[in-house]
Amino acid sequence: MAKIKRFTSKDGGYHGELGFYCPGCDCVHFIYDKESNAPSMPVWGFNGNFESPTVTPSVLVQNKTMRCHSFITDGNIQFLPDCTHDLAGKTIELEDID
Repeated sequence: MAKIKRFTSKDGGYHGELGFYCPGCDCVHFIYDKESNAPSMPVWGFNGNFESPTVTPSVLVQNKTMRCHSFITDGNIQFLPDCTHDLAGKTIELEDID
Protein backbone atom coordinates (compact mmCIF):
# COMPACT_ATOMS: atom_id res chain seq x y z
CA MET A 1 0.00 0.00 0.00
CA ALA A 2 1.15 3.57 -0.60
CA LYS A 3 2.62 5.79 2.12
CA ILE A 4 2.23 8.94 0.00
CA LYS A 5 -0.47 9.66 -2.58
CA ARG A 6 -0.97 12.05 -5.48
CA PHE A 7 -4.28 13.84 -4.96
CA THR A 8 -6.30 14.71 -8.06
CA SER A 9 -9.65 16.42 -8.55
CA LYS A 10 -11.31 12.99 -8.16
CA ASP A 11 -10.27 12.79 -4.50
CA GLY A 12 -10.21 16.41 -3.38
CA GLY A 13 -6.91 17.56 -4.84
CA TYR A 14 -6.41 20.69 -6.84
CA HIS A 15 -2.96 20.57 -8.42
CA GLY A 16 -1.82 16.95 -8.25
CA GLU A 17 -0.25 17.56 -4.87
CA LEU A 18 1.28 14.78 -2.79
CA GLY A 19 -0.25 13.96 0.57
CA PHE A 20 0.83 11.81 3.50
CA TYR A 21 -0.86 11.06 6.80
CA CYS A 22 0.80 12.68 9.82
CA PRO A 23 0.04 10.75 13.02
CA GLY A 24 1.43 13.61 15.13
CA CYS A 25 -1.18 16.04 13.80
CA ASP A 26 -3.80 13.38 12.95
CA CYS A 27 -4.30 14.82 9.47
CA VAL A 28 -2.89 14.74 5.95
CA HIS A 29 -0.06 17.12 5.06
CA PHE A 30 0.41 18.20 1.44
CA ILE A 31 3.47 19.10 -0.60
CA TYR A 32 4.13 19.86 -4.26
CA ASP A 33 6.69 18.21 -6.51
CA LYS A 34 7.74 18.78 -10.13
CA GLU A 35 4.76 16.69 -11.31
CA SER A 36 2.26 18.93 -9.49
CA ASN A 37 0.55 21.65 -11.46
CA ALA A 38 0.80 24.42 -8.88
CA PRO A 39 2.53 27.51 -10.23
CA SER A 40 4.20 29.74 -7.64
CA MET A 41 4.15 27.02 -4.96
CA PRO A 42 7.36 25.67 -3.36
CA VAL A 43 8.53 22.39 -4.90
CA TRP A 44 9.95 19.44 -2.97
CA GLY A 45 12.10 16.68 -4.35
CA PHE A 46 10.35 13.28 -4.40
CA ASN A 47 12.03 9.98 -5.22
CA GLY A 48 8.89 8.72 -7.03
CA ASN A 49 8.48 5.72 -4.71
CA PHE A 50 4.97 5.80 -3.26
CA GLU A 51 5.61 2.80 -0.95
CA SER A 52 8.94 4.06 0.44
CA PRO A 53 8.99 7.80 -0.21
CA THR A 54 11.83 10.22 0.36
CA VAL A 55 11.03 13.93 0.22
CA THR A 56 13.52 16.78 0.37
CA PRO A 57 13.92 19.20 2.02
CA SER A 58 12.08 18.97 5.36
CA VAL A 59 8.33 19.55 5.59
CA LEU A 60 7.17 22.35 7.89
CA VAL A 61 3.48 22.82 8.67
CA GLN A 62 2.49 25.45 11.19
CA ASN A 63 -0.26 27.76 12.28
CA LYS A 64 -0.97 29.81 15.41
CA THR A 65 -1.44 26.76 17.64
CA MET A 66 0.78 24.01 16.23
CA ARG A 67 4.07 23.29 14.49
CA CYS A 68 5.00 20.06 12.71
CA HIS A 69 8.48 19.79 11.22
CA SER A 70 9.70 16.53 9.73
CA PHE A 71 11.94 14.69 7.30
CA ILE A 72 10.54 11.86 5.18
CA THR A 73 13.18 9.29 4.28
CA ASP A 74 12.71 5.77 2.90
CA GLY A 75 9.09 5.59 4.10
CA ASN A 76 9.82 6.88 7.61
CA ILE A 77 8.86 10.19 9.11
CA GLN A 78 11.36 11.79 11.47
CA PHE A 79 9.71 14.41 13.63
CA LEU A 80 12.11 17.16 14.60
CA PRO A 81 12.35 18.39 18.20
CA ASP A 82 10.63 21.69 17.36
CA CYS A 83 7.27 19.94 16.76
CA THR A 84 4.55 20.85 19.23
CA HIS A 85 2.93 17.39 19.29
CA ASP A 86 3.74 14.23 21.24
CA LEU A 87 5.84 12.65 18.47
CA ALA A 88 8.48 15.40 18.55
CA GLY A 89 11.96 13.86 18.33
CA LYS A 90 10.68 10.42 17.25
CA THR A 91 11.01 8.52 13.97
CA ILE A 92 8.25 6.14 12.87
CA GLU A 93 7.15 4.39 9.70
CA LEU A 94 4.64 6.33 7.60
CA GLU A 95 1.16 4.87 7.69
CA ASP A 96 -0.61 3.76 4.54
CA ILE A 97 -2.85 6.36 2.94
CA ASP A 98 -5.96 5.65 0.84
